[in-house]
Amino acid sequence: MYKVKHSGTSVKYYNVKGDTLADIWASIEAKGPKAHGKNVAGLTTCPVTVNPASTKFDQKFTPGKKGGYDAEMWHKSITLEYKCTIKMPKLASDKNLSKAAKAEWKRFIAQLNVHEQGHVDVTGKEAKVMGTEIDAMKFKGTGKDKQTAFKDAIKSYKRDFGAKYSQANVDARLEAAHKKFHNSKGHGPALNKTIQ
Repeated sequence: MYKVKHSGTSVKYYNVKGDTLADIWASIEAKGPKAHGKNVAGLTTCPVTVNPASTKFDQKFTPGKKGGYDAEMWHKSITLEYKCTIKMPKLASDKNLSKAAKAEWKRFIAQLNVHEQGHVDVTGKEAKVMGTEIDAMKFKGTGKDKQTAFKDAIKSYKRDFGAKYSQANVDARLEAAHKKFHNSKGHGPALNKTIQ
C-alpha cells in the first residue's frame, strides 16, 4: 500500500528593487529564477522520490503448469516523498511607491504565492496517481523452485518498475502535470506596471 509524504515547503527569496512597478518588474526579469530559458517571477520545484527504506514486498507462489513454481510479488508498502522549494521576489523597499502601487504589489505577491502553492498541490495529486498505479503492479517470475521463481520475479520488478518509475520518467510526468496546470490556470499573475 502506497503512502505519499509531503516533507514540507520552504520559501526562498531573491531581492528586487525599484521606485516604480516598471522598475521592479525589470528587476524581476533580471534576477528571477529561470524556467524554460527565461527569468520568471516565481518558481516551484517539488521532486518526487521513492524512500527506499519504506519499500517492502509481499509475494505468493503457485505450482507452475509445466512443473516448478510461478512467483508473484507486489509492493506491500512504498512511500513517495516530495519536498518543495518556492522562489519568490522580495522587495527591498516600497517607501518610494505610491499608495496605489503598494496595493498592486501586495496583490501581485499574494496571487503569485497562491499560484506557486498550486504547483505544490499538483505535485501531491500526481504522486497519489503514481502511488495508485504502483499498488496495482504485479511482478511475475517462474523457476524450478521457489527461490529461482522469486529471483525471476525480482528481475521483472527491476525491469518493469525501473523503466516506468525511473527518476527521469517521474520528473517528466511531473513536468507534464505542471504544464497542464499552466495551460488551465495561466503562468501566474501579471503585475500592472502602468500604475504610478
